[in-house]
Amino acid sequence: MRLQTRPMIPSRLPFFFLRDLPMDIGARVLKARMASGLTRRIAAARADISYGTLSRIEVGAQRPSPATLLAIAGTWGGDLEDLAPVWDEVQVEIENSGLWSAGPSIRTIRIQRGLTLEALAEAAGMVPSTLSRFERGMHVPRGIAVVGDPDHGADDKHDLVVTSAALAKALGYQSAAALMVACRKLLEEQVTDS
Repeated sequence: MRLQTRPMIPSRLPFFFLRDLPMDIGARVLKARMASGLTRRIAAARADISYGTLSRIEVGAQRPSPATLLAIAGTWGGDLEDLAPVWDEVQVEIENSGLWSAGPSIRTIRIQRGLTLEALAEAAGMVPSTLSRFERGMHVPRGIAVVGDPDHGADDKHDLVVTSAALAKALGYQSAAALMVACRKLLEEQVTDS
């Protein structure tokens, strides 16, 4: 049995939603792979994914993560935006708008408070893997945060707002708004220090 290890998603990958991925992504991957002349087995090996994963993506049974899609496109020298142009547009809009994920700041606060990932996830009513993806800026879980919702205080369509009172309370804050203030302060400190 082969153990597959993958590095964390590089910071240059876009903040994204799977719903933004084109519905025909599998067909796009298949068409690009066929045009490159690569067999499915060779493309999968070069992308460091299983043959089955590539097969499921190509037939539309699985939607790839940005890291997987980037790895697949890289097997023939392509780019992420070749297969998912919406993700590239989203990245440009977000870089211009200043959207950030509160997740890494929440991770810093969690560690400062001496909480484990599992303990915080349980207190916030979520599974640890979801919280882990949020802390790494890969996911915006429902019920924890929203993007672009003016009813929750978002200034524009790219503004991320933490909405979970349970998460805030578990981290020692009186409200989700107070947690957001702390997260933004941490981000400002990191930007100032770099």
